Amino acid sequence: MYTSFSIENFRLFDQLTVEPLARVNLITGQNNAGKTALLEAIWLHSGQNTPDLAQRINIWRGLPTSEPGELFSELFRDYQTDLPIKLAGSRNGGSTSGILTIIRRRIADRTTTLTPAISAAGENRRSPSDNMSDHEILFDYEDDSGQTFASRAWVELTPLPFDLPVAPGIQFDGNVPTVRAERGLSSADRKSSVFMQSLGRIAPPELAARFGRAEIAGYISDVEGVMRLIEPRLRRLTAVPSAEGSALIYGDVGAGRIIPIALMGSGFSRLLELTLAFAEVSDGSIMVDEIENGLHHSALVDVWQAVNRLSREFNVQVFATTHSYECIVAADSAFTESDELHLHHLYRRTPSEPVKATTYKKKALDTNIEYFWELR
Repeated sequence: MYTSFSIENFRLFDQLTVEPLARVNLITGQNNAGKTALLEAIWLHSGQNTPDLAQRINIWRGLPTSEPGELFSELFRDYQTDLPIKLAGSRNGGSTSGILTIIRRRIADRTTTLTPAISAAGENRRSPSDNMSDHEILFDYEDDSGQTFASRAWVELTPLPFDLPVAPGIQFDGNVPTVRAERGLSSADRKSSVFMQSLGRIAPPELAARFGRAEIAGYISDVEGVMRLIEPRLRRLTAVPSAEGSALIYGDVGAGRIIPIALMGSGFSRLLELTLAFAEVSDGSIMVDEIENGLHHSALVDVWQAVNRLSREFNVQVFATTHSYECIVAADSAFTESDELHLHHLYRRTPSEPVKATTYKKKALDTNIEYFWELR
């Protein structure tokens, strides 16, 4: 597990170190203080040298993924692509055990070819000759033994596999900008991780696939127990194939027939996604943006108690953001040991100042709550 994490030149961060980290970490701060960006940085680092994670977080934010000459430039603070991004994590109290460096460079400056070379589309390929930009992004990961593993991503023109209708007077050559990547495979121990967006949901078929894997592992009775915290009528959960071939999750709440969980409220679906994630990333980490979304305040203590138990049972480190004071108080009451829960408050006194972090361990958190001091 991470015990500290440092960021340089990423998103809105100039330099930031958050420490010490606990098994469960609650992150607070005003709007645009960098809460989501901190989760993104940790998630990128957990993937070591995986460019498609950077592409995914930009898609979630609604950013273009293949703008010529701009690939991943929004990852860099104030678009300063001449400065490297550095994400460094320490694990289990030791020295820095992994450094991910992201740089923008000219393709002409390449000195090595990655082996094996795997593109984002999955086929073996060499570096493109028909690039839309003369720059690429290099993801360079150094593990605790000093070994480095590099990957790179670029934008190239790719012909469509089919013809599209074109309006009169419009010329279209059938090529579209596409992000390509080559990844040098790492022998380092890579921990699994899951990122849960604040409003987005994973596709129902993927959720059903996770449900199936949890059922094979004999975990479903525990899942159903957690789900009864917000739906006491729940008797059982089951995955049922749809007419399209993919499966959907249904619940039996005594309605005379099983019903899709999509009809049981967004809070139910979100908590189910979170609960299934623990088994999915055993010994890894979970990042949850705005964990309280969809959950009634009366259920928060029970939910945090479940998070506490599941994080211990599956040895999973949790990073969650919140804007809710009720959520903070509920988390504090669900944990008893100082090393189980830490609250990290991100702030800056003026818009021109760099973001800083203050960490509250259990005793300090108790005191702040007792005197109603602002923690959000």
